[in-house]
Amino acid sequence: MTEGENTGPGARNNDTDSNTDDEFNRGVIDEFRANAGRVGGMFEGFTLALLTTTGARTGIRRTAPLAYFELNGMPAVVASAMGGPRHPAWLANVRVHPRVTVEVGAESFDALASIPSGIERDRLFAQVVEQDPDFGAYQASTSRVIPVVMLQRLGAPSATPSGGEHARLVAWATELRQVHERLRQALRVAQDAASAGRSPEVASRELLLFCHGFCVALTGHHEGEDRELFPAIAAAHPELRDTLRYLQQDHSMIAHLVTGLQSSISASATSIELARHLDGIAAIMESHFRYEERQLLEVLETLAYSADPARVFGPL
Repeated sequence: MTEGENTGPGARNNDTDSNTDDEFNRGVIDEFRANAGRVGGMFEGFTLALLTTTGARTGIRRTAPLAYFELNGMPAVVASAMGGPRHPAWLANVRVHPRVTVEVGAESFDALASIPSGIERDRLFAQVVEQDPDFGAYQASTSRVIPVVMLQRLGAPSATPSGGEHARLVAWATELRQVHERLRQALRVAQDAASAGRSPEVASRELLLFCHGFCVALTGHHEGEDRELFPAIAAAHPELRDTLRYLQQDHSMIAHLVTGLQSSISASATSIELARHLDGIAAIMESHFRYEERQLLEVLETLAYSADPARVFGPL
């Protein structure tokens, strides 16, 4: 499996490694860029996007032509693989490295990818099918739940029913929820690698790759909060200083657990031992996230603070 899309935009692909597929994609990409996003042939009349992701295993940047949607005012793509049994390879990339580059028409922008689940995913997928009924047929042909991938522009506010200043302020609460969900997804990727029943050597090699992305993202998130967000909250809400100190203590404890995981991977620990480390991190991290959201989301809805979300919340 390669790490980019393999054939065609969005759902219109097969998950293979053939040179023919690579050449097909290159042709679509070249035509897209030469004609400000317009592509003819079998894609005539479709709105396409180019999604550039960072390889989950290799770190190599790869570009995939995909069907493009706007859902609730936000850019989106769909990992349908034409209803195939496996997710397209680029989906694993955004789970580990959610920072992506999107090209639509003549525009290019960086974005943070998130993968909604449950009722939220179902509502978004219904909008996809309304815009392009083919995607309903793709879902009907596979047992897997086809993911919808939302693409939030970096530095731009989340889409909300009202605009202006209120939209910018509400975005901080939305940003926190979304980065928490992306960190959960990255941790699940590492847990899957640990529980796949591979030899300790193979599991350790995979976890070195998956854990690197997760550990860097989690550490960057907490450092950004400590450096940027928490001082801003403390200045506006001095009554929350004790809460913020408690959250910072959680950050230190989680950093200690992450260091222990990294040491175990370096020592070629067994899959059972690695899974135990990850389960411990997952339990503390989830408790921390829930407490933080209970204590801070209401404050973030009205926090008058102007900054780059990527600097405040880290690389995710």
